[in-house]
Amino acid sequence: MPGEIYINLGIDFGTRFTKVCARSEGVGATIVDYFDDGLDGALVPSVVSVDDNGHLSVPDAGSPSNPENFVAYLKMALADRGQLGLNVRPELLGEHSEELAEPLSAFFLATVMARAKQWVRSAWSEHIGDREVVWSANVGLPVEYVDSDVAPKFQEVIAVAWEWAERGAPTGQIRDVLEGYARTAAREHPQKSYCQTYPEIAAAVLSFAARRNAKPGVYVYFDIGGGTVDGVVFNLLRPAGEVRINFYSGHVESLGADWISEDVCRRLREDDGNEHDPESVKRVLLNEASEEVDAAFATYSKEISKLVGRVVYEGQRTDGRDWRKVQFQAGLVHRTLRRHWNDDKLTPLRMFVGGGGNRSPFYQRSLSSAYERNTLRSYGIPPFDLVEVPAPPDLQMQSVDPNEYHRFLIAYGLSVPFGEGPDIGLPSQFEISRPPTPKRTFGLPDYADHKDIYD
Repeated sequence: MPGEIYINLGIDFGTRFTKVCARSEGVGATIVDYFDDGLDGALVPSVVSVDDNGHLSVPDAGSPSNPENFVAYLKMALADRGQLGLNVRPELLGEHSEELAEPLSAFFLATVMARAKQWVRSAWSEHIGDREVVWSANVGLPVEYVDSDVAPKFQEVIAVAWEWAERGAPTGQIRDVLEGYARTAAREHPQKSYCQTYPEIAAAVLSFAARRNAKPGVYVYFDIGGGTVDGVVFNLLRPAGEVRINFYSGHVESLGADWISEDVCRRLREDDGNEHDPESVKRVLLNEASEEVDAAFATYSKEISKLVGRVVYEGQRTDGRDWRKVQFQAGLVHRTLRRHWNDDKLTPLRMFVGGGGNRSPFYQRSLSSAYERNTLRSYGIPPFDLVEVPAPPDLQMQSVDPNEYHRFLIAYGLSVPFGEGPDIGLPSQFEISRPPTPKRTFGLPDYADHKDIYD
């Protein structure tokens, strides 16, 4: 008997690009590198193309992220965080523009899943041999989404996508996908699907948390993506040797590199009436470091700092300890990206930075400056030490430059089969610690402190 082989796909469904890692016992984890063409060959634009006849398709990895007619921002629309980007002639959409987020997201994910399976069967043909493949998958969501009322919608979409990937997605025009979505059986019991949602940053920190030398303590993680910046505070625990990650806070905002670049071009177009190149703006945003760059993107930097302040403040309130007075973290030896130097000899707050924009001077300064902008010292929070997440030792990068590993940390963690990763706790499971109300004595001794005199 040939037997079975279990293969799990980790799908990082990004606002701008989608990445996939595959994992199987005996092979480990590997990036799904569709065309053996470096980084571009592993990045699928997160859009659905619509041709002149209204037929749908998904661009190949490495294709331009903005084809002539396309629907974008699928993930943000699913999360009720914005509208779909409809760069499509209205007559091709008909009267369906308000119903597209779920079916088009399922169509996109089903296509990605099917292509990833095909690549794995080819790349691992010798390892698979005559065995029957038992497939499963995880799709990442920000902690804020997993811990909200939009989570069931995402789970339904990926369950439908999984069924379509196995049996074939509806082909044709938008109405065919809409009708196919409405009658797909997977919608009835999405939690039974072999494809499940999982917190993205829990997956991203897995390469750190799973190491035996990873010290328990409170950490911060920010993922700088193309469309969004996603941040969490988490407590890494090792009760009885098992890894547990408690998320104390988590928020996501549309402040990623591509989103900012497109927003800058939109504002410039409103001012001067001319078209501007988002890619040129993005190169400056990610690579340049100067006072001029800081001034040009100052509005966005302030918004990023506000997000950092909100995430860190809520996390510290939930933890309840004064991080400037207690040992809440152990020492780390990972490469520091940027440090907010101080003379207090405090244990710094280690902030992991991942995603495609993690080495951008602009983002590093924006994250670091949040400490002063939000006066976090006053809330028992020490200065930040921005550090890189260590590279997973068992991630096979294929033709992708090994230095780009940080782009695939989420997909890598998601490739761990559902139920085999660390236990996690979500922010809604924890109560925020309220600081004690100061007693007002109006200059007189407090009875509670001197009651022995009176008793």
